[in-house]
Amino acid sequence: MWINKYIFYLILFVVASSGYARTTNSPDNSRRADKRYYEELVKQYRQQGIDTIQAMAGMLNVEILRRTKEITRAYDAAAKGPNKEIRERRADAIKVFKNFLRKYPNNPVYTPEVMFRLADLYFERSYDAYDQAQKDNQKKFDLYRKGKLAKAPKEAEKDYRSSIKIYHTLLRRFPAYKLADTAEYLMGYCYEEMGMDGKAMNAYASLVVKYPKGKMVAAAWMRLGEYFFDIGQWVKAQDAYKKVMEHPDSKFYEIAMYKLSWAYFQNNE
Repeated sequence: MWINKYIFYLILFVVASSGYARTTNSPDNSRRADKRYYEELVKQYRQQGIDTIQAMAGMLNVEILRRTKEITRAYDAAAKGPNKEIRERRADAIKVFKNFLRKYPNNPVYTPEVMFRLADLYFERSYDAYDQAQKDNQKKFDLYRKGKLAKAPKEAEKDYRSSIKIYHTLLRRFPAYKLADTAEYLMGYCYEEMGMDGKAMNAYASLVVKYPKGKMVAAAWMRLGEYFFDIGQWVKAQDAYKKVMEHPDSKFYEIAMYKLSWAYFQNNE
């Protein structure tokens, strides 16, 4: 049994070590802050994996330790290598996690962890596909401007349905999971990136009700405030920004204070 646990944590460590982090082209300050949060989250996963391997090293034979180092080096090399290699390693990790979920669909500790990471890998794969489609479209658009294409290329669209489906399942089956609030927030983020603002705001609103003391509550209130600000609902925006400011240690505190003043100004207060 302890070997199975080791393998599980090794998988988490290996995939986290590949250095995937969410990225976005939006100049919005809150999204840049989000990117920093995701990077910190990846670091936490990496450290958890390192700590686990160190704690169990004395229980493993030399061959397993040798294989661990080989796997780690392989994934690190892939993270620094060409995009093709990175995609292949990501595909391998997705396959491993899917196989794990087929074998252990109901483990209260490990299953939600694997689901959470699998949703993240699906997000990375979807964003990668979107980014590549954008590049392809740029080439096609250049040809269209030169009169070499009859029609302008269709705008690329982000598709995070695979991630959203897993987040929904995770939240329904494992509501007590330690990162449930993060899963709900990321589900809202996926909806928002796809232009489905109504569902995104529902996810954020659900988060602040279900996890009022969660670490993502300030970020969710910030998202709600930005949404209401953008559509001109100044009072609701003010209320949301005030909720953010109830968390003075939040990375969103200063921008919430700034946007709150603008909301007052826009509302002639």
